Amino acid sequence: MAELTYVTCGKTISANCITVFQMAVQRPTFYTTADSSSNNYTTCVTVRDIISAIEQQKKGKSPGPNELAMESFIHGGLKLQVHLSLLATFFLHHSYVPCAFMKSVILPHVKNKSGNTTDPDNYRAIAVSNAETKIVESVLLHKVSSVSECDKYQFGFKKSHSTEENS
Repeated sequence: MAELTYVTCGKTISANCITVFQMAVQRPTFYTTADSSSNNYTTCVTVRDIISAIEQQKKGKSPGPNELAMESFIHGGLKLQVHLSLLATFFLHHSYVPCAFMKSVILPHVKNKSGNTTDPDNYRAIAVSNAETKIVESVLLHKVSSVSECDKYQFGFKKSHSTEENS
C-alpha cells in the first residue's frame, strides 16, 4: 500500500489513526474484541457495514436538518464511507453522539386525506433525520438485532411486530 499523508485542520493525523483507517477498509465484518483483563469491549463498524447500509437507503427522500440528501452519501465514494465507518466506530467506542447528529425535523403527515384535515387526530408525526444518522442507525440496528434476543415485550423495530394493539 502506498504511503499516504492525511491532513485535518492543518494537523497531520497520527499513525494510530492511519492504522484504524486502514483496518476499517480491510476488515470484512463488524467485529468486537474483548480485553481479557476486564469487561471492556471495543466495537468497530467497517466500511462494508457502511456500504451495505447505504445500499439499503431510499433515494429521493427529504433531506434532514443539515440539508444533505441521501444521494450525497450514495455517490460519495470510498473516502466518505471510510470516514463514516470511523465516525460510527468512535461513537461506539466513546459512547457519545453529538447533539447535531441527533437533530431531526418533525413534520405532520395526514393519515386520511379524504378525512377532516382540521382534526389533529388525522395527523401523525414524521421525524426527518440527517442522512448520515440514518446510515449509522441502519448499521447499528442490523448488528444489534442479529446478535441479541429481544424481550418478549419488545415490539418496536422488530420484524413482523407492531407497537399498536390490534382491536
